[in-house]
Amino acid sequence: SFSSWGPTDDGRIKPDIVGVGVSVFSTNSTTNNAYTALSGTSMSSPNVSGSLFLLQELYNKQTGNFMRSSTLKGLVLHTADDAGNPGPDYQFGWGLLDMKQAAEVILNRDQTHQISERTLNPNETYTTQVVASGKGTMVVTICWTDPEGTATNATAANFDSRTPKLLNDLDLRVSDGTTESLPWILDPNQPAANATRGDNIRDNVEQIIIPNAVPGRMYTITVKHKGTLTNNTQQYALIVSGIGGKAFCESKATSTADSKITQVILGTINQTAKSGCQEYSDFMTQTAPIAAGQSLPLEVSVGSCGSDFAKVVQVFVDWNGDGDFDDPNELVA
Repeated sequence: SFSSWGPTDDGRIKPDIVGVGVSVFSTNSTTNNAYTALSGTSMSSPNVSGSLFLLQELYNKQTGNFMRSSTLKGLVLHTADDAGNPGPDYQFGWGLLDMKQAAEVILNRDQTHQISERTLNPNETYTTQVVASGKGTMVVTICWTDPEGTATNATAANFDSRTPKLLNDLDLRVSDGTTESLPWILDPNQPAANATRGDNIRDNVEQIIIPNAVPGRMYTITVKHKGTLTNNTQQYALIVSGIGGKAFCESKATSTADSKITQVILGTINQTAKSGCQEYSDFMTQTAPIAAGQSLPLEVSVGSCGSDFAKVVQVFVDWNGDGDFDDPNELVA
């Protein structure tokens, strides 16, 4: 309740991050060894800044280097606990500082995270491919230190001007080959509204969340820029989580003729094939809720759109979500 809210006049997301500032155990001036519980931004600010210093120390121990300021900022916003409206908002920014998760990304013990510092040159498009692991939500964040802008004169015409102050406008996109995902955006003219997805023209942080990324599926991350680059170059950080999976095996048939699966029923899934001979269809987005210890019947119907040959049906389950079916007990029927 005592923190300032955004947005800036041009609609940038502020605050960036929020931290615990209520009833924080702190020193007191009554004596040389006195402690007390205090509240306010005088508590949350040192909490956040001291925590970020510890992240730099951890990163240095792991790599021998220190993160750029934009990398540190990007990491903190990348791992923040969402608060308030879904996604970023003008009250909590990108969320509540989560030191544990930020440290886990640096340590990368399960090899599902990536932190990289890159430089974008004029008219360059950077692309990289990653494989979803299924271990946590897939999140992609870029952050950069934008060059200093020109001060705006205090005139009536410039009051609450929504003209973006961003000089180097980088763009982040993620594609699964069919659908292109866009970053979060906020509307400064509707500051209480939920964040949506679109072309962010205001912020020097862009983030894309793929909540239902398919384990084993390949995703392409693209970073490019609009217009020209001030200073003829732009350094940026790229942070990715929920990756490091193994590309799933190809299940596509080599022919559209003859034998085919006509229907699959499992729980709430009831998928019927189109009539006739059809090209391969990908139904990996179909999901069915299954509770621990629950048994569900599985029904697979087969048919033919040509010659009626003998058919063999096998059922595999990727129990560990590593994108393959060659682990023990993954052939279930």
